[in-house]
Amino acid sequence: MRLLLTIIAALWLSPAGAQQLSGGVRTGASSWTNLQDGTCFFSNSSSNGSTWDKEIFIRMKYSRNVALEASLGHYSYQGRYQSAGLPEVQLPDYQYQGVSERSQNVELNLSLQYRLSCPALEAKCPLMKKLDSYLGLVLTPTFSRTSLDNRYVNESNAASYVSSSVENEFSLWTGVSHTLIYQVSPQLYLSSSARFQVDPNSIFDQTSAFKARNGRIGLQVGIGYVFH
Repeated sequence: MRLLLTIIAALWLSPAGAQQLSGGVRTGASSWTNLQDGTCFFSNSSSNGSTWDKEIFIRMKYSRNVALEASLGHYSYQGRYQSAGLPEVQLPDYQYQGVSERSQNVELNLSLQYRLSCPALEAKCPLMKKLDSYLGLVLTPTFSRTSLDNRYVNESNAASYVSSSVENEFSLWTGVSHTLIYQVSPQLYLSSSARFQVDPNSIFDQTSAFKARNGRIGLQVGIGYVFH
């Protein structure tokens, strides 16, 4: 991870070396899960959820095959989790039901990408000459403002009680990305970005009282403009 950060920082701090600079907007959806549950992303598990994502991006191509992309994104999340242990606050005569999350999230995606090419296919299909496919590694520092509602039910009369708290959190997601670029004109292109990411800190955290989301798969599509 340190090597990847060093490479990204070196490229990002030397934009004059980029052969092409472009930017644009994308939007799409992500599906979230807790990987320790062993459930798939699109199942009805209580630890699963979905978000609608929005992002603006800047893209720098340093050669035919190497590109660096940075994007600033936002999404809102709501999810409910079963208890993975006892909560910090325990109430006599009340049974703990779990915790629900409502959060606003701002993320910075940094992706170092390498172009996948097939000269034989490009020679036979004119459409492929306008389509570039990139595989990349992505790091995503994320700031989240999270409201957590711990839910309890009285064992004798079924009365419910909610204990709420608000937390500001920072997390670092990492994973792989696949980006498609279709050149509509010399200045305009269509773009899609698919990502699979995990939160390593959450995966190995054994102290949390609930099973938080720590896996993400998403797809965003949009449009880009070449500045030079």
